[in-house]
Amino acid sequence: ERTFRRVAGAWAGDVRCVRADAAAWARRAPRGSFAAVIDDLSVPADGTIVKPRFSFETLPRLVAPLLCGGGLFVDNLLPHPEVPWTGLVQAVLAGRSRGLLVDADDWENRVLVAGRRVPDAREAGRRLRAALDTLGSEIAGTLRVRRVVRS
Repeated sequence: ERTFRRVAGAWAGDVRCVRADAAAWARRAPRGSFAAVIDDLSVPADGTIVKPRFSFETLPRLVAPLLCGGGLFVDNLLPHPEVPWTGLVQAVLAGRSRGLLVDADDWENRVLVAGRRVPDAREAGRRLRAALDTLGSEIAGTLRVRRVVRS
């Protein structure tokens, strides 16, 4: 939260960071009141970190009614030993028609930005690389952004 406020504080508007049980939070949160919800859930499994099934089987459906009309669901996807990447992406896209998938050469994870009003992949990639470059991030040079659709 501190990093976000330092980088985006001047233009971010009202930001609330909540650490709670995801299902309980989603069930009691006010409907249609969020411009974005970020899922960064992970669990240890066999000496590595994976995305819990809840995070791609249940949470996307719970979050959908919480987003305002142009709201975005941002999910930090990690590999799951029983589900291929395409399965994870399609599960998170449930209830949303399209998204942007962001990855980089040295990342194990991928970030999915899903919603009705996701920006153009080329423009989003350009803006994201420029922002990362401003921060001095080495990821800016290996970042890829592509459009994904629900099949």
